Amino acid sequence: MNIFFSKDRMEEQLVAHVRKAMSTTSLMQTIQTVLAHSRTQQLVRQYLDHILHYTKEGMMLSMLGVQREALEPLLMPAIVSTFSDLAPIVAEILEPADIMTPEAFLDAMERVVSHRTASLDVDDLKGIVSGVLAPHLSILVLWGSLFGIVVGVFAEVFTFSHFLSGCVSN
Repeated sequence: MNIFFSKDRMEEQLVAHVRKAMSTTSLMQTIQTVLAHSRTQQLVRQYLDHILHYTKEGMMLSMLGVQREALEPLLMPAIVSTFSDLAPIVAEILEPADIMTPEAFLDAMERVVSHRTASLDVDDLKGIVSGVLAPHLSILVLWGSLFGIVVGVFAEVFTFSHFLSGCVSN
């Protein structure tokens, strides 16, 4: 693995990709996607129900006739706005190493590659080797042909000169 993925190169790539993923725009899109998810909205409803039934402030609101359905349209934009304001702060504070260290990423990659190579059969290995060698085979054939010509010419010259030296000595 170290041949393909040096620690320095992997760290450079990991930092670049994590910084891109943590950009303010990316974080805001992710936050908006999460907040628009039905499960998040269900959690907000449960939280509002808990507040209205189990806190003093919520019970006072309930006594005034305020229901969850009235608070929900007010709360979701406030949550979206709050998280949108927090996205640049999160992008500024978080370091790529806080998310995943290069060593942990290399370990994970090594496990994935080891597991995958252990599960390959002969045909898969043939395909991998031929895929790697295919672009280089024409060059190997060309050099092999040239080397064969040179060796053949030397062999022919040597045997012809040996034949001539035998004829001259008789």
